[in-house]
Amino acid sequence: VLLYSLTGEHSFSSEEGLGDYLNDHRGLLTLIFALLVGGLAVKAAMVPLHGWLPRAMVAPAPVRALLHAVAVVKPGAFGILRVIYDLYGIELSVELGVTTVLAVAASITIIYGSLRAIAQTELKPRLAFSTISQG
Repeated sequence: VLLYSLTGEHSFSSEEGLGDYLNDHRGLLTLIFALLVGGLAVKAAMVPLHGWLPRAMVAPAPVRALLHAVAVVKPGAFGILRVIYDLYGIELSVELGVTTVLAVAASITIIYGSLRAIAQTELKPRLAFSTISQG
């Protein structure tokens, strides 16, 4: 809603980019980025928004496979990439300073998920934390 109210109509395939709005709406662009990536980070199981994934491991094996590979975690990561590259553009993302924060969050997620996966003795939690680290 915020993005639409700022730009009128904007899509991932728009040639315009959001750079035209940088001077007047820096804070709003940063907020929109945070909201978009935050929502997708839940889907991608990034720390600290990863808590749902280990609890979802009680599901049957076909459902777990769907959660890990196809329907949830990977599309969340893909969505974050689309926001950075296709909606904002790498130059605008760097200009807003959001890429550093996102890189730190991704690094924490990788390290935390890997360490938690190594510490697990059962297969299901190990797979869940491994998925978190590799999402």
